[in-house]
Amino acid sequence: IPEHGLTNFEVYGKATLPVPRWIIPFSLLRWLLPKVASILNPMFLHLNAFFDSTPFRKRVDDDVHRFYAAVAPRVAVARERAALV
Repeated sequence: IPEHGLTNFEVYGKATLPVPRWIIPFSLLRWLLPKVASILNPMFLHLNAFFDSTPFRKRVDDDVHRFYAAVAPRVAVARERAALV
């Protein structure tokens, strides 16, 4: 989404699954996780592009727990830095 810019990130993790290794081999996980990420990525991009028309927008506006008010100064700094690029 060009108007918001993009951020690259890498995800590393460690999980303990009580499943024998021969049932879910590591190679299957290495194949499956990028597939799942490639399915979820367009959904997140769509949510970002049409955020104002989602129920999440109302939740941000209501700000019941004052979370968004607390992070607003940091968001403003990030927007200023993005405008300089």
